Amino acid sequence: SFYTLSVQRGALSYTIARRYKEIATLSKQLKQRLPRVKLPELQHSGGVLPYKSEAELVAKRREAISSFFSELLAIAAAVECQELSSFLELDQRLAAQESAR
Repeated sequence: SFYTLSVQRGALSYTIARRYKEIATLSKQLKQRLPRVKLPELQHSGGVLPYKSEAELVAKRREAISSFFSELLAIAAAVECQELSSFLELDQRLAAQESAR
């Protein structure tokens, strides 16, 4: 499943789709890059087995992702990190916005 993330920075607003595994990889990258910063945990939702249905798994993951990014974006060191910027396609989108002017 893909999860849609809404990104807004100033006048720039767009959405991107990411898999849970990609978000988990970002979490690991940020922890390696910022070892002294207390970063939020991405709650691991396990496989389908602990849940009654795939829909329940997706809903739990959606909640975990929302919480993770809400907490993460409140940390200045994380917001300034290139790994997060790349993940959110921020540099690409800002460049495209500038060239469209």
